[in-house]
Amino acid sequence: MEEINLEEMYDIDKDRLFKYYERIKNQFSNLDPLKIVAKFLNNQSIGDSIDKVYNIFDYYNDKIKKSILDFAFEWIRAQKIRLEYKKYLIRAQYSDYELAIDDCAFLFFIKYDKYLRTILKEDVKEFEISALYEIFFIPFQISSVNIKNLLERHRNKIPTLFKESKRINTSLITLRLALEQIIKSDYDGVLLSRREEAQKKDIMGTKAFGSQNMQMEFNGTLLERMIKTYCFNKREIKLADIDNGIVSFLNSYFKFGKFYDYDEFEEKLKDSLAEYINNGLTERYKKPDSLEFLKKLIKEVLSEFRTVHTIKKLDGAAWVNDLKSVLKNFFFKFINDLT
Repeated sequence: MEEINLEEMYDIDKDRLFKYYERIKNQFSNLDPLKIVAKFLNNQSIGDSIDKVYNIFDYYNDKIKKSILDFAFEWIRAQKIRLEYKKYLIRAQYSDYELAIDDCAFLFFIKYDKYLRTILKEDVKEFEISALYEIFFIPFQISSVNIKNLLERHRNKIPTLFKESKRINTSLITLRLALEQIIKSDYDGVLLSRREEAQKKDIMGTKAFGSQNMQMEFNGTLLERMIKTYCFNKREIKLADIDNGIVSFLNSYFKFGKFYDYDEFEEKLKDSLAEYINNGLTERYKKPDSLEFLKKLIKEVLSEFRTVHTIKKLDGAAWVNDLKSVLKNFFFKFINDLT
């Protein structure tokens, strides 16, 4: 049989583990040898009870070529493989669990299957190997494992085919049937985690969006550039350009589908528009009180608008539509008054 160097792929510190086993053995020398190995393995966070592990050892003890301690080491190695496989499954994107089963079986378990069979005796039946895989690769806690029931279930599921006196190799069938429920369960768990994570991101995104709305500022950069351009070269600014600048300024704050009271934004609109216009003025046109003067002008322009709209609560798009003509006329007049 092909030699598979699993010890290099999934290395476990056998020297450290053996020293720990020796301490357990010396401490509990009066116990049954299988019980000592079961306690050693249970202390490695495998199995929720020593008795459960012991019952499994008791069944497989006469079916392995090596010692029961070597068998325990392979259980530890199998859990390390499971850890790596789970990491891969979390990163991978599969369209369905059938593909996940085939891919993960090929990447992680086929070589181990060949390796594990080298430590088992030739007369071990396929359903016994299949049951062993379920034992090795389920999560650390095995409280639900009843060795007799487990073996009976796998006996009814796993074919052991004979042709005359020669057994046909069904190892791939055994491997896939043994692992399909484990991989499917892990796959479903990954999907559930992703859905929960997506929901959390949606919730956080909604909260962040709401927070941004509360802190939203008007952006009048386009208007500021317009003012600067005019101040430098006196080039005529078209009404269409002013219209675009005002709409851009208003849309930076108001959002379609969100409703606003006039009092929520009046001061912010006045101060922001005044600051952007003032920032666009060159030194020739700027005076020490330019900013306050602009705020006063804009407040006067909005005063008539306020008497009509202050009692309304409108959608953002409605506010943009209503304010656009008022602010466009103000901006156009301000530009023309610059001398």
